[in-house]
Amino acid sequence: MQLRISFSALLAVAFLSVLIAACSGPGGNASVMTPTPSPTPTPTPASNLYVANSNQVLLKFALPLTSGSTPVTQTTVPTDGEGLNGVAVNAQFIATLSTLGEVALFAQPLASASTPTVQFTLPQNAGRLMTFDGAGDLWAATGSDTFDEYKSPFTNGMSPALNTDNISSGLGIAFDASGNLYITDGGSFDVFAPPYTGSPISVTLPGINPVAYGNAIIGTQIFIADRGDSVIAVYNLPVTASSTPAITFTAHQPLGIASDSSGNLYVASNGEPGNIFVFAPPFTASSVPAVTVNNALNSPIGIAVGP
Repeated sequence: MQLRISFSALLAVAFLSVLIAACSGPGGNASVMTPTPSPTPTPTPASNLYVANSNQVLLKFALPLTSGSTPVTQTTVPTDGEGLNGVAVNAQFIATLSTLGEVALFAQPLASASTPTVQFTLPQNAGRLMTFDGAGDLWAATGSDTFDEYKSPFTNGMSPALNTDNISSGLGIAFDASGNLYITDGGSFDVFAPPYTGSPISVTLPGINPVAYGNAIIGTQIFIADRGDSVIAVYNLPVTASSTPAITFTAHQPLGIASDSSGNLYVASNGEPGNIFVFAPPFTASSVPAVTVNNALNSPIGIAVGP
């Protein structure tokens, strides 16, 4: 007798065979897939606050700050007998700027015994605050009618790639996410669009005796340290020549200011020994420091947050 098997029956047998193999236990012949391990998260770099002291010593504080915070490193910066004004930080370098325009770059991470890997002097022989841009280039305010750009890679004795003189008395310098440059300029602050060679938008600060010093951007606002009136003036971005502060709040003799990824504002308050104030968001006209630090300070000026 001839045996007949339908095609559908063959498919059913094949399906059952695969199902049995897949359900086999440890003693079966089914192959066991190795679970894909979860990716190891990339560690977030530790965040620090760097403080340029007037006594040629660069301080590094671990964040977050408390009232009892002390520096984890204290690094003496070689200068020609003058104190430090500016400090800037990125993933590769910590840069300092002295009153006489002496720039020193230290390789990360900074230790108390660190020495500069690169040194050069601004052609103006004067310096105030400084910052790195998104491309890793270094920008310096000189306290006069110019500000300078130094392009990476940095070398000893290098000269600026850009020297712009469309201001009167540049002190603080910062960039927004679109690459616009903000520089405090006496009783005002100026905004330059790339490539930073045209005429700026100039915004005049209110107040009795405004002296704009440090500046920092948090979200869609720029914070201006007005040393003359002892306030922080906060402007909504973008600004125009007629912009006025959204709010102002009191901070005693503010100089350099900086922010962290959580939106906290750090303010260097000049004096002997001076203070670092930490203001937490949300910011209002009645904002007061959440934390005040003064350990190891000596008339601090420039400050920066970074790894």
